[in-house]
Amino acid sequence: MPKTKLTNDYEAYNLALRLAITAPTEEKSQECIAIAESIGQRLPESFKEKCRKTIEQALQEVAQWQNKTQDKNY
Repeated sequence: MPKTKLTNDYEAYNLALRLAITAPTEEKSQECIAIAESIGQRLPESFKEKCRKTIEQALQEVAQWQNKTQDKNY
């Protein structure tokens, strides 16, 4: 997996949240949440809300794609 060079706290916060969602274990997920919370203390609420909405939208798009894929397999 290529390393991602983060250039600001917003990108780091975004990545930490995404990793928390996709972490292979609950322990790793909780570590990522703690990192996100720490970074989030330095961000305005508007940035955090924008980040969360972006991630929610991406998750909805993945779910829609999965539903379409499953429908084709039946």
